[in-house]
Amino acid sequence: MNIEKKYPEAYFKTLWMLISTGILSAICVPIGIILDIQPLVGVGPLVGVIVGMLIGEKIEEKNKKLGRIRPLNDKEIRNRKILVLVILIVGLAGFTFLVFR
Repeated sequence: MNIEKKYPEAYFKTLWMLISTGILSAICVPIGIILDIQPLVGVGPLVGVIVGMLIGEKIEEKNKKLGRIRPLNDKEIRNRKILVLVILIVGLAGFTFLVFR
């Protein structure tokens, strides 16, 4: 019985974005702080997101050609919308706290 696992859309993009952001943040943030290079603290995570999206996109294309990518179901779409809303609210609250403290 050979059952291939199907992955939801954007699964690999998200996975590799998180992996590369974590790795490059773990490298760049401490080096930026130790060497007092403030732009490196912000550039590390940004480059991590970009690299992760590029790697994830290529893996996603490969798996889509092999038929391993399935469209999102209604529950997954709803969960993603809620997650985006929560991130926006937390970001807005953090920004407001930093500006008006």
